[in-house]
Amino acid sequence: MRKFKQLISVFLCAALCLSAFAISAQAKTKKKAIKKYVTSISVAKKATITIPANKMTAVKSYKVTVKVKNQASKAFTAKSSKTSVATVKVSGSTVKVTAKKAGKATITVTTKAKNSKSKKLSKKLTLTVKKKKVIVPASLVDVAEPTELKISAYLDGEKNMSSHIPILDFIIDADPNAAYYGESADPGVAAMTHRKTELSAVSEGTTTVDVFEQTSAATRKLGTITVVVKPMTMAEAASDAIMYYTGGDDFHEVKLKANFGKSSYDFDKIIKKILIGNEEVGSKFAEGDFTVTYSSFNDKIAAVSDDGIISAVKNGMTYVYGNLKFTDNSEEIADSTVNVTGLAIEKVEGYTLDNIRNYIVGIDTPIELADETQQPLINFDNAATTPAFKAVQDAINEELEMYGSIGRGYSQKSNHSTDVYNNVRDKVLEFF
Repeated sequence: MRKFKQLISVFLCAALCLSAFAISAQAKTKKKAIKKYVTSISVAKKATITIPANKMTAVKSYKVTVKVKNQASKAFTAKSSKTSVATVKVSGSTVKVTAKKAGKATITVTTKAKNSKSKKLSKKLTLTVKKKKVIVPASLVDVAEPTELKISAYLDGEKNMSSHIPILDFIIDADPNAAYYGESADPGVAAMTHRKTELSAVSEGTTTVDVFEQTSAATRKLGTITVVVKPMTMAEAASDAIMYYTGGDDFHEVKLKANFGKSSYDFDKIIKKILIGNEEVGSKFAEGDFTVTYSSFNDKIAAVSDDGIISAVKNGMTYVYGNLKFTDNSEEIADSTVNVTGLAIEKVEGYTLDNIRNYIVGIDTPIELADETQQPLINFDNAATTPAFKAVQDAINEELEMYGSIGRGYSQKSNHSTDVYNNVRDKVLEFF
């Protein structure tokens, strides 16, 4: 009987242990089953906000979707990569974006809770902010005085820069999608040319021109301008001819390169080329219509003779003037920048066996020999590799600052180097 009681006690003890183990396992299983975590977060990939022309900012909200397990938190944070462009604020399940100025920013939304791998999840929205421009209707400039155009018997009207003006020059805030044109009250005085987009002088007198704006929706009159056509002086016609020829400058820069045989320039020749019967610029002057008096601002750098020949005197830069006096007593000054280079190079009247070594680069430069002594090199290879003369070295040093690609570029340095190269070829050709 006693053994039976002991056996019952053992069974009861075992049952209690199994029961406790089962309860513990059940508790652990239950604890693992209620783990909370996020599975995803999503927001629009791209978005654009346009700020109205009359507003400083614009606000727009974007839905943020957070998916979770076991009722995990759906809360998230938001951050802007460029707060000067846009700022953000979380509002419930949306991110509220305030656009401040035109530009781009990246909006990043991130979950507060973690996923099953204990990491927070993020998504990015690429935001573009645009600012609408204030559209101001086109209008005419406020012209207090009549618009003045000029004509001349000495200059072709088509190439006379003072005889025509684009109609767009009279318009403020022109619409790029609109067409603008004019209607002249007297085409015999001033006519509309180039499909009515340019006002051109025809003869002396006064007229008015109505200016219109034409869009796909309608045509409206912007206003009326008064035009007066007057005769040009001969000097004014000459000035326009010179500007047409040079593209706006009085004259191109004159470069006197003494080391390449160019130490003078015929200024008189170029002036007469422009003014006397030049169809390219439309000039119609004759030989007896004007006289020219020449002068140099600094004749110690470049001198100019009475007949307009500019001569290099010293390296440097100066100006040469041609004072044109016309038969109608009007005057015009043509001026040109003159750059003198190459005069610093030593000129040698003649090379002899006695002085030749003085003018060769590196001829006395010592060379280390096998016994570690140094002696000037005796060059037996002159026919294939002739040492350079010091004059050549000086010329190269002088040109290095303006060195550019030869024959294959359009920069000032490239054009300059190409000219130097061609001048040297010409001199070699002359020699042979």
